Amino acid sequence: MTTTIQERILQYLEYKKVTPYKFCKDLEFPMGSLNKRGSIGTDKYLKIIKHYKDLNPEWLLSGEGPMLKEGADASHLEPKNWIEDDLSRYEGSHDRAALERVGLRLDEICKVRNISYDDLANLLEIERITLIIYIAGDKRVPASLLETLMLKMPEINPMWLLLGYGDIFNKKISSEE
Repeated sequence: MTTTIQERILQYLEYKKVTPYKFCKDLEFPMGSLNKRGSIGTDKYLKIIKHYKDLNPEWLLSGEGPMLKEGADASHLEPKNWIEDDLSRYEGSHDRAALERVGLRLDEICKVRNISYDDLANLLEIERITLIIYIAGDKRVPASLLETLMLKMPEINPMWLLLGYGDIFNKKISSEE
């Protein structure tokens, strides 16, 4: 049995425990919009999928696939941007961009160690242009590259390299007898 878009919206609202009244009010639709037969306009469809981000647009339009986007019902997992959420503790003590971008930390290593991009690229066994692309933030820095850096420069603090906070270098532990 094929369902209409309105029936699928009602099914979704029931799942989310949202009343049709609240749905219409939140989206500024005329009351009773869900009672009408037929299709809904593109403008309303777009407004719905923009407002309800976990709703699978394909399911809403055709009834095909799952009602929710993949992973949308995994509320027990950490938020997608957990590192960004965690950064609020370091506001003011570090540059925000440096906290969020590993590429900028690669640039910082060059400045602090007084080495050129060529030297760092050679150490990491990558092309200079690839390093520049990472520093510019045009491409994600692979974990394998960070692993290589930590192996070749063990004095770099992994917490600083990965997350951007703490000191750039590991503190030396001296044993006093």
